[in-house]
Amino acid sequence: MQVHHHVSKSGHQSRSAQRSMPVRIVSVLGLLAIICATFATIQTASAHSASTPTNPAPAKSAPPAPAKPAPPAPAKSAPPAPAKPTPPAPPAPAKSAPPAPAKSAPPAPPAKHPKPTPPAKHPKPTPPAKHPKPTPPAKHPKPATSINGMIDQVFGAYAPAAKRIATCESSMNPKARNTISIGGSHAEGLFQILYPSTWKGTSQASQSPYNASANIKAAHDIFVRDGHSWREWACQP
Repeated sequence: MQVHHHVSKSGHQSRSAQRSMPVRIVSVLGLLAIICATFATIQTASAHSASTPTNPAPAKSAPPAPAKPAPPAPAKSAPPAPAKPTPPAPPAPAKSAPPAPAKSAPPAPPAKHPKPTPPAKHPKPTPPAKHPKPTPPAKHPKPATSINGMIDQVFGAYAPAAKRIATCESSMNPKARNTISIGGSHAEGLFQILYPSTWKGTSQASQSPYNASANIKAAHDIFVRDGHSWREWACQP
């Protein structure tokens, strides 16, 4: 029974809601119609006021009040004061300075006379240069006449070795001659120099190989030519 009663109450409420729905719709529609009519009225009034010109009322300005000039005040001039003459100042007595005593300059010392310059000393005459005494001419040694003397004179420091060579080759005989021919030449003279092959290459080529002095000089030529060597002789010192 309770369930049935509850169902009947719900059905009653739903039917009441169905009845009130058309009333609400009509109310809303009426409200919308009023709003639209009001909005149309406002638009019409705005358009009318915009098309109708308005004449503003002219503003009335009050006329300016005339200015009253103030009368100028009379200027009062003060009477000029009489000028009092200034008495002249008495002249000040001039004080004369006592004359300064003139200082006399001390007398200048007497000028010193310069000492007389001593006379220039003349230089002593230079004695004439002493000419050196002429050197006496060198005394040429007299030519030696002996074979030993001639060898000493030509060979100098090499004379002892030269004498040993001459003693070995010819027994110090200027006329010695080797009969054996060597290439057509024979050993002749003091130092047994080959004649004519070796002899003609010396400074004594025009002399005889048997001339003791010429043979010694030719032997010295060969000795110097070979660099102070005795290689041309079979005998050695």
